[in-house]
Amino acid sequence: MAYRPKSRTGFWTEKFHKNRVRDRQRKRELLHSGWRVLIVWECAVRGRPDHAALTVERARRWLRSESTEGEIGTHP
Repeated sequence: MAYRPKSRTGFWTEKFHKNRVRDRQRKRELLHSGWRVLIVWECAVRGRPDHAALTVERARRWLRSESTEGEIGTHP
């Protein structure tokens, strides 16, 4: 989950909820249109030069797979 500001908590809770709903809908639309969807989270790449090669390798494996959807988040 993204950082949640301590002020205006109601606003941020609703905003994050709407973002998740919107993202799920867009993903469904893309899949329904025949696209494959790979989500790469910012936390997998930002400020992590030591993980760059691993992120690229995971994306490469996914691209060569038959999977229609995937997700790359933080690395173990």
